[in-house]
Amino acid sequence: MTEPSAGRTDIRKLVQESIDEEFARSYSAFDPESLAWLALPPVWTHPLAEACRFPTRDTPLVEFLKRAEAEGLCTQRPGNERTREQPSFWAPDGVRDAVLRRLRTDSNFGSGRLRATTGRIGTEIMRVRERLAVPDVIGRWAELAARTGRAESANEWLGTHVANLVNEDATGAASAWLDTGASLARSIGGALEGTVRLGERWLELAFRRAQDERHLKDYKDRPELTKPLSRLLEVESSPSAWALHYVGMGGVGKTMLMRDITARIGPEQKIPVGRVDFDHLGADYPVRQPGQLLGHEARADVGAAAWPQRDDELHRPRWPVLGVGKAGRREERAAPKAQCRCSECQSSRPIHVGLVMLATP
Repeated sequence: MTEPSAGRTDIRKLVQESIDEEFARSYSAFDPESLAWLALPPVWTHPLAEACRFPTRDTPLVEFLKRAEAEGLCTQRPGNERTREQPSFWAPDGVRDAVLRRLRTDSNFGSGRLRATTGRIGTEIMRVRERLAVPDVIGRWAELAARTGRAESANEWLGTHVANLVNEDATGAASAWLDTGASLARSIGGALEGTVRLGERWLELAFRRAQDERHLKDYKDRPELTKPLSRLLEVESSPSAWALHYVGMGGVGKTMLMRDITARIGPEQKIPVGRVDFDHLGADYPVRQPGQLLGHEARADVGAAAWPQRDDELHRPRWPVLGVGKAGRREERAAPKAQCRCSECQSSRPIHVGLVMLATP
């Protein structure tokens, strides 16, 4: 029974070795700098490549592209006079990843030179875009890539830009910039990967908040539910840490109350709110994977605009922190504990923290 399986494994190994050898041959037939220019941007137009002096080692661009396409390293698309689409070329995704991996490990090129080349290409495209039409997808990539070699890093600029777009409700533009950031992160890595993940979370929260607002369009305040919470949010007289449980059968309004707290009550009082839905945690929580809750809370929807401008303001009574959780069955939860360790505090002092639990008996 094991012999056929071993035979298939050997065949797959031989096929993969043949593919690797063919790619190595194709890679060695071109200058690494030319391959970097081909693989880094998402796409090139012929006029843009010529204006940016695409390096081809004294070979005409058309001839270089023919050779690259014959080796499977490049795909070309002819122009279209009717749609005014310019002729373009790019490295296919699978080939792009393979080329970039080889460039990073190439002793004659390496990650440092790859990053420097990224910034140089971005700068060249930004230089010529004032006199040459540049497609949006290339323009976004160039603007971000050009910042990889500046004092203001690409990840810092992208994070600020995406946050501003999300706050302006320009979610389409924010999504396009995150796609660009993800593409660049796959090429050069670094902190940009974390910035893209955070931006995707902001975008996800923007969509969820819009959905909450649609659900709350005709929702009427229920004082019998919100008054107990309002009293606890008056942090001048409330404990520094507390927990409030709402228990009710399905359909009585627990989810709507959670939406009201996270979408309206929290933002209106400028209170950072984190929301955890226990219904979305896997069945392995908490016995096999207790860390699921921490991972979920790490992605809590505390918007950047809701936080105080300085960390040392967190200990002031007007900055409580509120957690909202929804469970499919009744669960006992203790209020979280937090302490302020800002520079103005001589010793750790508690931050006002509240936990609201909504559960089915």
